Amino acid sequence: MRRGLGTVFGKVAVVTGAASGIGRATAELLVRLGASVALVDRNRAGLERVGAGLPEGTFSLIEADLRHAEQVRTTVERVGRELGTADLLVNAAGIAVLGGLLDASERDLEELVGVNVGATLLVSQAFARAMVARARGGQIVNVSSAAAFFTPKEIVPYGVTKYASFGLSQGLDAELRSFGISVSCVCPGFVDTPIIDHMRVAGPDADRRRESARRFYRARGLTADRVAQAIVKAAERGARVVPVGIEAHALHALSRFAPGLAARAFELAGRAVAARP
Repeated sequence: MRRGLGTVFGKVAVVTGAASGIGRATAELLVRLGASVALVDRNRAGLERVGAGLPEGTFSLIEADLRHAEQVRTTVERVGRELGTADLLVNAAGIAVLGGLLDASERDLEELVGVNVGATLLVSQAFARAMVARARGGQIVNVSSAAAFFTPKEIVPYGVTKYASFGLSQGLDAELRSFGISVSCVCPGFVDTPIIDHMRVAGPDADRRRESARRFYRARGLTADRVAQAIVKAAERGARVVPVGIEAHALHALSRFAPGLAARAFELAGRAVAARP
C-alpha cells in the first residue's frame, strides 16, 4: 500500500509557480487546509498579490528563478529556516509554447527545457535530499499534463517536457520509496489558466492560433481550482498517476489500450471547437 501524507493539516508545503494558475490555486487551498506554505516564483509582483489574500503567519513568499542551482539551494535553506523542512513539494511551475518542433525557435526550446525540465529536476533533487536527511518521509507532486499520454502535433516541444515530468515522477518514486517518500504525477487536461495568455506561439498566424487555443481551453471548463483539489488528494493518498478532466482520463486509457485512436480523438475535438462561432 502506498503511503501519502494522510492530511496536509500542520504540514510544511512548498509550491513552485505559485504566482498564478495551478500553483496559485494549490497554494491557496493548502493554506485553507491548515498547511504552512512556501510560495515560490520568479514573479515577485504576482507573489505579493497572492500573499495579500492569505492570512498572516501561514505562508512565506520566496522569489527565485529555479533554473539556477544556487537559487534552488537558497530556497531550500529559506524554507527550512522560516517554516521547517518540507513535508510536501508541489512542482507546478511551467511555461507553454504553442507550435510544432519545426516552428520552434532555439529560445523556445531552451526556455521550455530550462523551466519545465531543468528546474523541476533541480528542485526535486534538493527537497528530496532534505526530506531524506530528516528521515520522516514526505511527498512530491509533479504537475505534468495529459500531453504526457499523447502529444498532438500542435505542441510537440511542450509535450516532450511533460513526458519528461511523467518519467521523472515514475523513476523518482522508485528511488525514494525506501525512504518513505512517494512521488505523484498529476496530469490535467485542458486547463483554463493565464499560461494560455502568456504562452509563446511559434510559427505563422500567431494571433489566430492563440485565440483558437484560448477558445479550445475555455470551452473545456477545467479550472485551476479543480486541479488544485486533485493535487492535494494525490499528496494525501500517495496516488502515483492522477489524470484530471475527461480528456485526460480518455487519453490515459487510449494511450494504454488504443494509441492510434488518441490522435483521431484529439483532431476531432479540435475541429469541433474551431467550428464554433
